[in-house]
Amino acid sequence: MADTTIDTSGRAVQQGMGDGRYSVWTSATDGYYFYLTSLLELVYRKTINSGATWGSEVSIATATNFMGGISIWYDKWTSGDTGTNIHIAFLRNLSDGIWYVSFNTLDDSLGTIRSVQNNSTAFGTTVFGTTISKARGGNLYIVYHDIAGGASLIGMERSTDGGTTWTARANPFSGEDATKDWGLLFPGNEADDQDMWLVWWDIDVDEISLKTYDDSADSFSETLISSGMNMVLTVAHQMAGAIRHSDNHLILAAHTEATASGDLKVFDINGSASITTKTNIFTATTVRFGTCLTLDQDSDDIYVGFGDGSLGTSTMQIFFVKSTDGGSAWGAETLVNESNTKHRGIYSDHGSSGHEYRFQPIFYDDSLNDSFTNVGSSIQLGDAGIEPTELSSLEVTYTPLLGGTAIDLQFDLRIEEWKEVISSNPIVLANPGFSNLAITVNKLNFLITIKGYFTVNHKAHPLTTAVVHGPDFIDLEEAIILWNKEAPTNKMKLKLNVEGTDRVYEGIIQRLVLVQSGGVEQQEFIMEFAVAWTRTVPAIREWNS
Repeated sequence: MADTTIDTSGRAVQQGMGDGRYSVWTSATDGYYFYLTSLLELVYRKTINSGATWGSEVSIATATNFMGGISIWYDKWTSGDTGTNIHIAFLRNLSDGIWYVSFNTLDDSLGTIRSVQNNSTAFGTTVFGTTISKARGGNLYIVYHDIAGGASLIGMERSTDGGTTWTARANPFSGEDATKDWGLLFPGNEADDQDMWLVWWDIDVDEISLKTYDDSADSFSETLISSGMNMVLTVAHQMAGAIRHSDNHLILAAHTEATASGDLKVFDINGSASITTKTNIFTATTVRFGTCLTLDQDSDDIYVGFGDGSLGTSTMQIFFVKSTDGGSAWGAETLVNESNTKHRGIYSDHGSSGHEYRFQPIFYDDSLNDSFTNVGSSIQLGDAGIEPTELSSLEVTYTPLLGGTAIDLQFDLRIEEWKEVISSNPIVLANPGFSNLAITVNKLNFLITIKGYFTVNHKAHPLTTAVVHGPDFIDLEEAIILWNKEAPTNKMKLKLNVEGTDRVYEGIIQRLVLVQSGGVEQQEFIMEFAVAWTRTVPAIREWNS
């Protein structure tokens, strides 16, 4: 299948000093690509059809004289995290320093752009980069360097409040050559779930090492991963990694050098005391460069992409290999791209738990300044949660109390995610509109996120004329307003049939997002259905929260 062009106005996102994290898939159909334009603007494009087409550029941040050092981290790349945010770090302008912004994939909303660290004086930038990650305990960390002309801005910042405020922590560049060295940041699998792992490429001595960050002590310790690693700054992304959620190990792939004598090594890392070298993907073949790595969090299979061909020419190709046994053996090389061009960067999703996603490398041509992907070589990975075969029916029914025609909307949906929060402390329920006597209860909250479409004809609800018609988004939105208004007396009911057993929930819809209008016969949407149950049911008081 021919390559799909994503963008034709971009420029090199980052080459040697970048971390290659620019692509996220939130489902088997929905993907995001973050990059820089030639106009010094940080933007993204989104696909909702598995990469066959990509939407228009959406601006995230602009600059006047410099933009670079992009790094992203998706909440669900951290094991056990069910968040929906993509965290973005970047450098902007010659004196503005390091910045952070969050992007919510639930409704494609952008958070407030916040300053992480400012330069004290303006200076030209020649060596720069950021790498961002999220700890298992929830803290955010950014490692950064911005150097030129003898001036420098280097260090690590931490946020304990979701990116709102940032404070300086131990500097991983201490004692290092910040004009050359760089790293990839990952959540650690230490006893303290706020500790981090920083894979460090020490160019002066041709080594990569594991710098373990102790959050409580605010200090780094270092352990050798491999020697003989000859980094070339002008060659993009010579290492990549991802956290395997089944055991929280880091799986890392790294080139020894970008020449015909280079190897592509793989490591299984579980802290400083457990660094295991796996089987090389290749050893001393042709000139090969660049890498991306994706894990199937459902099966633990490993996918690694890399480039092949003479650097600086238009004969480069992109291949990937797969391991089904943790890196002990590797399958045959599979060609990714259709057209050979001057590929420089290769980017892919890390892999998440609880939903479907894709291993679908995006490759960047630095002669055309274009970005491409290939749908034909794409592989669907992951777990959709409750499989479609298990979810045999889902109905939303409602009979209005305000008059008008009753509604019976039928939905053909898939449950994408469950979030269950049980309050550990009692909750006192006593709000206006309910009886004066306060009741203290323990409450169980369900937040069911549903993504799908509705297609069945229905009669109009009380806010429209009573005629039978095909569904539209206004119908659903107005019905939800009424459902929620009449709760708790006449609560909406969500009925699931899972493995032959009916489950009926009464609740309210707290969020509705129109994803795409597929015409009169089909409307796609995302809906959050909130359910609250008390351990002892005090009539209608469970809705007073």
